[in-house]
Amino acid sequence: MSTSRGFKPLASIAASDAELDAFVARKGVPALNHAVSSPAVAVQAPSPLALVKPPAVLRRVTLDLPEYVVDQLHDRARSARCTTRHVVMSALKSTGVTINDDDMISDGRRLR
Repeated sequence: MSTSRGFKPLASIAASDAELDAFVARKGVPALNHAVSSPAVAVQAPSPLALVKPPAVLRRVTLDLPEYVVDQLHDRARSARCTTRHVVMSALKSTGVTINDDDMISDGRRLR
């Protein structure tokens, strides 16, 4: 087994706190500062999830569509940088289906 070339044990160092502080200052070693909680009330920005009201009930609809239609939906979603769900919801809304604006989330992944 080889001998360790690690740090010297602290017990062999005979230095006062003042000498250690001077050494640390000379070498530019950063100090650990513990945050002290202030009595002032910190204002926090609301989380993105708090800004979006999720729909009350979601129901899954399974559709069997031709592959070229699904490919076009995915392509439109990619080019618009939104979800395929948003592309479909926008198309439904443009045909007269009533959809609340709160439910028109372009990309729900950005809210997580």
